[in-house]
Amino acid sequence: MPSRQGQPGYNGGSAGDLYLHIRVVPHPLFDVSGHNVLLTLPLAP
Repeated sequence: MPSRQGQPGYNGGSAGDLYLHIRVVPHPLFDVSGHNVLLTLPLAP
């Protein structure tokens, strides 16, 4: 992915990048596998 894709900074500053650190906490319905969010849903016939 190319860097410096953000908007220019204030007062003539260079363009920047935004990096996010995301923490995923356990959830009773959802799970995360790689880039996927999974939901196990029991179905009755």
